[in-house]
Amino acid sequence: MGIRPREIADDEYVSQYGSRQRGFQDRPRIQDTDGLSGILGELTPAEARRRVRRVGAPTGDDGVRYARVGGLRAAYFEVRHTPWPGNTLHVSIRYPSEWDDAVAGTFNRCFSDPMWHQRTGGRA
Repeated sequence: MGIRPREIADDEYVSQYGSRQRGFQDRPRIQDTDGLSGILGELTPAEARRRVRRVGAPTGDDGVRYARVGGLRAAYFEVRHTPWPGNTLHVSIRYPSEWDDAVAGTFNRCFSDPMWHQRTGGRA
């Protein structure tokens, strides 16, 4: 039995995981047939890493940025909840025509500045 997708309201947020090393994806790769991935809600960098990479401890390289769903939709992006067993909060973000440099720029402007993981507690 699959996980049922739900409607996402315009006032909700999606998180996008990225890293200082690789940056944040702003256009689909050739193998990305369903657009770019996001995560429902405003997750911390550590929470986002667990949903995307699923292994290893978070480091200062891990980051997340946020976009309001209504802002993405106003820029003509389609935002759909596309859960799967490994990530029940998975979101697909698509653009209805060619995703070129201008669209990538618009996509980036929909998002906040990144928030980076900061280690708390433990040994220095």
